[in-house]
Amino acid sequence: MRFGPVLLVAWLLAYPNAIALAAETAVYDRHGTVLGANAFPSNRWIKLHEINANSPDRFQRQEHGGSCFDSKRGQIVLFGSDTHGKDWHNSPRFFDTTTTTWSQPYSDDDFKTYSVNERGIGVAGPMGEHPWAMHTFGAVVYDSARDELIAPIFDDHLVPGRFTGLFRDLWPRVRRKPTWVYRFAAKQWMPLAGDGINCFPYCATYDCDRQVVVGVLPDGIYELAGEPRAWRKATLKGFFGWHTNCAYDRKNKAVVVFGSNEDRNDIAAYFPATGEYRLMPTAGLRPPPDQHNPMEFCPDVGKTVVLVDRVDGKHEQTETWLYDVPQDTWTQVSGATLPFACGMNYNLEYDGIHRRLLLVTGPQPTVWALRLESSRTPSSENAARPEEIQVEPATMHCLSVRWPVLGDANGNCVVEVQHRKKGEATWKRDLPLFRTLAQATPEQRALWAFDNGSLPPDRIAGGRLFAGSIVDLAPDTEYEARLTLKDPDGGGLEETVLLRTRSEPLEPEGMRIRHVVPGNGGGTGEGPDPFRGLETAFAAAAAGDLFLLHGGVYRVGGTLELVTSGTERRPIVFRAAGDGAAVLDGGGDGENQGRLISANGRRNIWLENLTLQGREYLIVAHESSHLVVRRCRFQKMTKGIVGHNGGYCKSQGHFFSDNVFSGPTVWPRTKGIEEYAGICVSGAGHEICYNRFEHLGDGIHGTGYGNLSASDIHHNDIHACTDDGIETDYAETNVRVFRNRIVNAAHGVSAQPAQGGPLYFFRNLIYNATYSPFKLHNHTCGVFVIHNTCLRAGSPWPIQPGRETVTDVWTRNNLFLGSGHIGLDTSGRMTRCDFDGDGYGGFTGPFAGWNGTTIQSVLSSRAGGPLYSGVGAVIVTPATCFAQGLVPPTSPEGEYQAASLDFRLDADSDAVDRGVIVPNFSDGFRGRAPDLGAHELGDEPRDYGPRSGCPLPAEDHRK
Repeated sequence: MRFGPVLLVAWLLAYPNAIALAAETAVYDRHGTVLGANAFPSNRWIKLHEINANSPDRFQRQEHGGSCFDSKRGQIVLFGSDTHGKDWHNSPRFFDTTTTTWSQPYSDDDFKTYSVNERGIGVAGPMGEHPWAMHTFGAVVYDSARDELIAPIFDDHLVPGRFTGLFRDLWPRVRRKPTWVYRFAAKQWMPLAGDGINCFPYCATYDCDRQVVVGVLPDGIYELAGEPRAWRKATLKGFFGWHTNCAYDRKNKAVVVFGSNEDRNDIAAYFPATGEYRLMPTAGLRPPPDQHNPMEFCPDVGKTVVLVDRVDGKHEQTETWLYDVPQDTWTQVSGATLPFACGMNYNLEYDGIHRRLLLVTGPQPTVWALRLESSRTPSSENAARPEEIQVEPATMHCLSVRWPVLGDANGNCVVEVQHRKKGEATWKRDLPLFRTLAQATPEQRALWAFDNGSLPPDRIAGGRLFAGSIVDLAPDTEYEARLTLKDPDGGGLEETVLLRTRSEPLEPEGMRIRHVVPGNGGGTGEGPDPFRGLETAFAAAAAGDLFLLHGGVYRVGGTLELVTSGTERRPIVFRAAGDGAAVLDGGGDGENQGRLISANGRRNIWLENLTLQGREYLIVAHESSHLVVRRCRFQKMTKGIVGHNGGYCKSQGHFFSDNVFSGPTVWPRTKGIEEYAGICVSGAGHEICYNRFEHLGDGIHGTGYGNLSASDIHHNDIHACTDDGIETDYAETNVRVFRNRIVNAAHGVSAQPAQGGPLYFFRNLIYNATYSPFKLHNHTCGVFVIHNTCLRAGSPWPIQPGRETVTDVWTRNNLFLGSGHIGLDTSGRMTRCDFDGDGYGGFTGPFAGWNGTTIQSVLSSRAGGPLYSGVGAVIVTPATCFAQGLVPPTSPEGEYQAASLDFRLDADSDAVDRGVIVPNFSDGFRGRAPDLGAHELGDEPRDYGPRSGCPLPAEDHRK
């Protein structure tokens, strides 16, 4: 809104409470965005952004639409339509709070695409993949645990004859009215199974403590929970009619409900812990009666914010009121009054990233911001101000969270963690969450461009991000995690989140079987008339298809382009039929430039039991998600699978297991760094497990094109990689590398750099890492090294980053055995590192070099120096450490074979019972204390690489 001088004076005289607001809304940039957006005064509404006639992204706000806040990407989400037979807004609208720009994932679908699918569900869009336009009111919910928008609505305004007759033919065919879910990472809508409930024209909210969607209807409270998700009725009584709204008060664990078409100013509260839903008595001051009110909980003041219209003759304004649940009292924020009535509006959200409330008004969308402060808000910069917990994508064996915490300028708050299986009584202790770096490196800022414009996952303006993982969990199991933030300066909070580990991908029932044989085109895919050639099969692929590739060589002249995606319940699967090797042959020797398969931007594609060969890149899948590549051979290549650029938000959920990747490199290394690599991937929620990598440069190659987070690399068998066995280079938060066997590599595991962390390297076996078992170069930070067994020729553990810094590296219970030189040989500056409780053996020189100081012995270190000064290091004799006589390699140039290496401890080893208890990582130890190294005494040998029934190492199938 802009004013000429006369109009501005008249407006100020009519609305004296807005004088402070007007003074703050006078400075805009050329895009209509307020300048100095982070310098908000307290308790005043500020215009943050306004769409005008010249805005390229202009659209009309829908009064009957609702909103939520996507805390992972830092964006307001509007969804909903005024419908009535004239508006067909069925695409979400996103407002990025950092760039202050609007966008949408797809254009609103034309009414001509509206239909009813075979399941009796109303759908829209060319592919029938979107919901109909619908009124949503106060029932748009962001499920932060699942990273989904939930819309528990079916728009009965569309009943033929009520407002429009356009649905006269479609409406009778509707048999199901499900709850629709929008998955942000996949940019995909999905109707949930089972019956939905209709929160129109009512409201819903998200209980972030129990990770449950709560629907408020006139007849009571409903909850969406369980697996598979289903609605259940939680209370038998309701209090209000339509046009209500609600918010979840996470401080007091209550759903607060206000507003009604009955023009009341009552509050009702639902307390999930007791199941009680009651009308609050609320004596004394109350706001004016109103309906369809914007509502949101504000953790900064610990109260629910309700915007209430007051219409008095010719004057209309919107007042800001705060409701306190335990006191059952209202207060008005007198300076936060808007000089107009909000009317029908459900678009108030809390932006925890910038610590402010955001309101969208219209019809030309305008975004307002309000920073609330009260006497109860911690005034000290040292007090912690916790934001909403962010749940990261799960893997089969690990779960992870991130928790932004503002304030805590003196850095003394901690976040303790416990977990248990859902339903169990006993909590297990875990490592506390890790405090990431405060500032980004210049390299990181350049790389974040690949994260699709979302906020950096590990940098928080005005605070720190705490992050951490819980490991060694059972697949497909529900867990509770209890996070307790403690700060002596104030702001402590305890939160419990419900999490579930991932299951290994299983083929769904009801796949359509299609047959493929080698050839040059034609066929229908039916058994008697198979597709002839993969080009034909790829072109015909649709969600739910299972292609059986019969034995033979499929010669590929160009690039096989996957043009269609599957869905979670209906993937597209390409699998060998089992009647002979199915070989996809690009005709080259691995140096030929080009791609064998291109799956850029595709989702839910599976490749199984195939051999791929003969092209520089065998699979390229940039910006893809939820790919499954299992039991395949990769050979005659430069790189096997390449999938980056998508970043955290776009590329998630790959599962690469039981494959063999073979390259042409020769051990020992003679050519310097070689480009050959098995897998290069970025994004989040990936699992790379049970693979064999042999004769490559890097087995798994780190990439800065999007970074890696919340992913697992485990049980891989890695042999003769002339550069790095496993690279986690450029990884950001919660990457776990565990139970891998790496034999013959320049570096075992690389973190060059980890960009904030935490990264966890635990229970890996590393033999003959010619440069170092763990590479910590390029100003790396935030790495946990726990329970690894590492044997090499020369110094047990050299850390040689030159003049760079190594920050926040934490070690416990490792075995580092060598054959001479200094025990721990470091260069550069070791900053805030905590090394303790590790075993060293076989060195002949001083114990350590640390920040330019030589530490002669373990005893002198333990006497109060900067290194191993707690429990201290343990001296281990290599010759008596292992039951079968394993010793460090005699020469780094030897090509040692994993089959001859037995890492099990001897009962009389110096490493037995010499470790310290590391919560979660040492669970289940035998004896008085954990043993040092990857194996506990009495452990049976582990399996590494492809599990039984998987292909043998590669051979040339073109012969």
